[in-house]
Amino acid sequence: MKKNTFVKVFTFPLLLAAAATIVFCSAAVKSGVQEGLQLCGETLIPSLFLFLCLCNTASPYLPFSRLPFSTAFESIFRLPAAAGTVLTFAYIGGYPAGEILCAASLENAWLQPKQAQRLSLFCCAGGPAFCILAVGEGMCGSRSIGIILYVCNILSQLCIGLGLGFLHRKEPVCKVDLLYEQPPTFSTALCSGMQASIRAMLSICGYVIVFCVFGELLRLCAFPAAVQKAISAVLEVTTGCAALQHNIPFLAAIINFGGLSVFFQLRQYLLKIGTRPFRFLLSRLVSAALGYGFCRAFLWLFPQAVPTMAAAPPWRAFSVSAPLSALLVFSFAVFILDNKKEPLFTRE
Repeated sequence: MKKNTFVKVFTFPLLLAAAATIVFCSAAVKSGVQEGLQLCGETLIPSLFLFLCLCNTASPYLPFSRLPFSTAFESIFRLPAAAGTVLTFAYIGGYPAGEILCAASLENAWLQPKQAQRLSLFCCAGGPAFCILAVGEGMCGSRSIGIILYVCNILSQLCIGLGLGFLHRKEPVCKVDLLYEQPPTFSTALCSGMQASIRAMLSICGYVIVFCVFGELLRLCAFPAAVQKAISAVLEVTTGCAALQHNIPFLAAIINFGGLSVFFQLRQYLLKIGTRPFRFLLSRLVSAALGYGFCRAFLWLFPQAVPTMAAAPPWRAFSVSAPLSALLVFSFAVFILDNKKEPLFTRE
């Protein structure tokens, strides 16, 4: 059956079925919406919104800030120096900061299409706020477990980047000209960054609420507990981590995969970049496998007390970390003040 025929025949019946589900399963829908709102209000907005503001505000300054490891980055990953700045913010801010900056770099011609598509496959990572504070301390009751999860996440992304760089080792690193010699004023960048961050945060919260409702509806089905936990992990990363908090290697795999909710949150940016969904999901599966393996190795080297379902502490809201906040302020100051009057990238 052709795609257009399928859409014409089944769209309206599916919409009617969805409306009937909302009406007749209103208690589960209400519970899912409340769970999603609580998740957004207690974890996602406090941990992500300021990072999004930081990344969107700093994005016009990316090509004007050269990191110390830019030359090594070009040699190892076979990407321009601007990609190194994207990765730095991606690994500090977590998803979706990396994909936002990757799309902005392509839109402003700081990266070529193929370079941006390759970068998008390993700039999607959970940030320290989520891995260390929300999952490690909040769910597992151990900061050291959160640090292990974060390190495994970053190592997995870097391994994917190294593999892609090796496959493209014979390709020259094409450098581009800047569209302007001076970055915009800080007030202009701040206003546009705030507006973009608000739109992105609303989109993220909307997808989280929808997938929390899906999770509640699936709980009405007579699935075994293990199957329900697996479905929760595939649908939404935070609820999946809460369901499997007693299994640290699986936590690493879940964080590396990100869940379908994260995929749909990033979908609008992946469309701008031109990354195919199959390639992106394949990279997430490879990342999950690598994260699981790295976590098993770290737990063998540094044994941790694995929380049980009975002993695990209650999931608490996001808490503020002074060192992390100081790091963000310092990074923001460096990227704002370290401006070059001459373009850093010139066409060879």
